[in-house]
Amino acid sequence: MDNYYNSLDFSLSQRDIGEKNGYQRGMHDGHAAGIQDGRTQVINEANTTIRQLNKHVSDQDNEIAELKKRLAAKNNELAELKNNFNRNAVIMSAERNTLETLASKQPELKGVIGTIFMSNYNTLCSDAMSKGHFKANMLDDKDYAVIAPKTVNFLQNMNTYSK
Repeated sequence: MDNYYNSLDFSLSQRDIGEKNGYQRGMHDGHAAGIQDGRTQVINEANTTIRQLNKHVSDQDNEIAELKKRLAAKNNELAELKNNFNRNAVIMSAERNTLETLASKQPELKGVIGTIFMSNYNTLCSDAMSKGHFKANMLDDKDYAVIAPKTVNFLQNMNTYSK
């Protein structure tokens, strides 16, 4: 047997086994490399998708932040409008009270007060309606009579005085 291990047959046999193992190993390694390449490609695609989603989320976060800024600005604007409305309501109440007091203290002036007031009121009301600030004259608006009965009563009195 010692001669067999030193023989040409043994050498060829070992070479064949080595080639066979080499082919198998090469096929295995090639297959593994293919799997590794496929795995790497899938991971790269997943990472690309994740980056795109993160960018989309980041863009959405930026858009939300911008919308929050706009909302805050609109809230500030609304608060300012409310303050202006409250100031104007106080001024209008003072004017209404002044005219009512003047008409009650000097009844002979009711016609003049009513005529001047209704002339100005109708002009301003028509202008405001033409600009779309409101849809109906307060004298004709039944909803306004529920919301502001004192003002509607005042307008009706001024309208009556003007006739």
